[in-house]
Amino acid sequence: MNRRPIIHALYAALLSLLLPALSGAMTFEELKSMEGKVKSVVKKAMPATVALVAEKSPASGTGIIISKDGLILTAAHVVEGSEYMDVLFPDGRSARAQVLGANRTLDAAMAKIVVPDGESPAEWPFVNPGVSSPLKTTDIVIAMGHPGGFELRRPPPVRIGRIVNKEDDGFLMSDCTLVGGDSGGPLFDLDGHVIGIHSSIGGKVEQNLHVPADAFHKHWDALKAGRLWGSLNNTMRYDPRLADDPLARAVLGAKLDRDSVGGVRVVACPPEMPAAMAGLKPGDIILSAGGTATSGYSDLAGVLAEAAPEQAVALQVRRQGKETTIQVKLADREALASR
Repeated sequence: MNRRPIIHALYAALLSLLLPALSGAMTFEELKSMEGKVKSVVKKAMPATVALVAEKSPASGTGIIISKDGLILTAAHVVEGSEYMDVLFPDGRSARAQVLGANRTLDAAMAKIVVPDGESPAEWPFVNPGVSSPLKTTDIVIAMGHPGGFELRRPPPVRIGRIVNKEDDGFLMSDCTLVGGDSGGPLFDLDGHVIGIHSSIGGKVEQNLHVPADAFHKHWDALKAGRLWGSLNNTMRYDPRLADDPLARAVLGAKLDRDSVGGVRVVACPPEMPAAMAGLKPGDIILSAGGTATSGYSDLAGVLAEAAPEQAVALQVRRQGKETTIQVKLADREALASR
């Protein structure tokens, strides 16, 4: 199958979206130069952007190979609970990788392609890890991954965006469009270095969070040696299964049904999080928060965005047809992240 027309079409579509926003700040020659850099990055990165599929469950995500002997960076929640993962390459090849270490709190993990007994070690396509500390807001970045899971009929889609925020602890927020399956995939600078790994896909396009490359460098030896530590449930920010607004510092700590109407339905309450500790239970319907009616998820997200960490918020809740009030002391997202 000739994928070149598909890739060219992707470039055209992406640049048609990006150029209007940049045209006031960049000359035509600068735009042409940027286009050339994007093509160069994609050409080298695409073969190394692999899908990771759990052997014992349908869970899947993305990883990026960063050494010729098959070392892979990905997100901890992608490999959680797995000892081995199937590695699927864009050209149709496959391999098997052993899960190494993971810092679950930072959602950072490593895996390594294993060579079957009797076979000679292969040299895998790879890209170099970079550093994230020099990045600035508005810097242009390139996201790749396998949205929706591996699809042999198309290469990993390329998304171009900007860094919209750098958190105090270095985590990156971009407006690159991501969906399920992209988790664990690479975020590149225009020099083709991996400067982040997709972690939490936000409810809004500008809320996608990425584990910074510097976090991997800091814990490199421990991850490579197979150390596992931290908890995915310690913080909303690094756990994409939990639905608190990642822009809010005050954390409720519950998985919420974003599509519920007539109140916000609670899907899950991880232990040791504010919601569970206050007595909130799965199936509860949050009718109001802090005196503000919450007929939908956006209403509750708005209350949390304006709340302060450690603030007590009264939730009016319907449970099994009866209404009750639950006082929840919101947690500080930064404090949770440092556990």
